Amino acid sequence: MPVRGTPTGPDCWSADGRHVLVRSDSFELGQTRIAEVATGRIVATVPTEAAYLSGNDRVLGLAGGAAVLYDLAGRPVERRPLPGNLDVRSLTLGRLAPTG
Repeated sequence: MPVRGTPTGPDCWSADGRHVLVRSDSFELGQTRIAEVATGRIVATVPTEAAYLSGNDRVLGLAGGAAVLYDLAGRPVERRPLPGNLDVRSLTLGRLAPTG
C-alpha cells in the first residue's frame, strides 16, 4: 500500500476501504491524518489522537473536552461536550460489534 504512516487501530479503516486514519509524525502530536488508501495522499488532518472512521465519510474524535464528528476534509460537522467528570479520565473510542 502506498500509505505512509501507522494505522491508528482496528477501527481506522472506512467501511468501503478507501480511507484510513494514520498516526501523525512526531512534529504533529495530537493530530490524526486521513489518507486515501489507493494513493497514500493525505486528504485532511483532524486535531485529535483518539479517532475512528464512522461509516465511509465521518471521523469521530475527542478534542477539547468534546466528542467531535469531522467530515473527510477535516471540518467539524458536529460537536457534543463530554460530561465534566470525564475531563480527568483516559477515554478510548471504538465500535460495538453487531449483535445477533
